[in-house]
Amino acid sequence: MTAAQRDTTENPAVPTGWLLPMRVQTVYHYVATRPRRRRLQARMRFLNEATVSALCYSVVREMCLAQPREPGTDFNRVVRFVLEQQRRMPDFLRPPMLVLTLLFNVHSLLKSGRFFHRLPHSRRWSHVQDWKQSRFGFRRDLVRFYESLAVFGWFSIAVAPEK
Repeated sequence: MTAAQRDTTENPAVPTGWLLPMRVQTVYHYVATRPRRRRLQARMRFLNEATVSALCYSVVREMCLAQPREPGTDFNRVVRFVLEQQRRMPDFLRPPMLVLTLLFNVHSLLKSGRFFHRLPHSRRWSHVQDWKQSRFGFRRDLVRFYESLAVFGWFSIAVAPEK
């Protein structure tokens, strides 16, 4: 019995005459780990949305409000606006922005022991200020990106009268 025949008798899903053990093994591994990947993607999506939400709340509270107030539907509309802009990014920019946003969140975990979205506002804002004044350009650019979107969203959505 040849190796190709042995492969097809042990596993009938492999076509006769194909000797592609690595390719078949990779496909099986991918199919077997798909639920785990989906859970990981869902967790990353949740962390991204929670981080963007907390960042928008902090930026709006510090930069746009003369008097501090409780978050309401205006804040949520700004967060939805920023997340929608993030989803509309070109395909080559979306993954790096996701990774940088998650890095921003995890950096807070390493620095203060809690994720960014779980911190109180004062510690959130000091974390934002640390990234804003960092010597690394990608940190400053990430904060500037979210600040500009949140401020633009606040003054165009939340402050503008509804039509």
